[in-house]
Amino acid sequence: MKRFVLFMDNKFNIPGLIVSVIAFVILIILHRLNYEYEAGWRDRILITNHVILILGLLSIMLSKEIYDDERVQRIRYGLLKVCYSLTICFIMAYLGISTLDRVEFSIYIILYIIEFVLILYQVLFRIFLLVNPSWIFKESKRSNSSFYLLFSCLLFMIGWLIYVVIQYKI
Repeated sequence: MKRFVLFMDNKFNIPGLIVSVIAFVILIILHRLNYEYEAGWRDRILITNHVILILGLLSIMLSKEIYDDERVQRIRYGLLKVCYSLTICFIMAYLGISTLDRVEFSIYIILYIIEFVLILYQVLFRIFLLVNPSWIFKESKRSNSSFYLLFSCLLFMIGWLIYVVIQYKI
């Protein structure tokens, strides 16, 4: 099994949860009250709040469990692969849609994508800890399909970049 080296001890779970909840409540309050700020400060305050929320969620994600055994490590490793892939796919899809002028580019959408995937990771991780899924103890065969998938994604992104440069040049 591949071992995932964690960065934080299990005592960072509670402070990360507290920071995340406080940042989420402040985010809701800021959106509901719609304060008037000096020019440029609204975006700075909201982006800072989003970053604090993401850091709180990351501290929960990267902290150990109280009983961190091989089963928990396998669940974490599998979910990390899926969630990181989802984050990259969602951001690539959003950037692709925004270059076609279907929607206007906004950094907030990227922050919402990251927050959504981090919350999805937490929900799935807690569910899988409770239900003990069968894929945990299956040994996976090493295949080259991940290399081919990565290579095809890189080729797609290079092709997309060439298309955008040709399409939108002045």
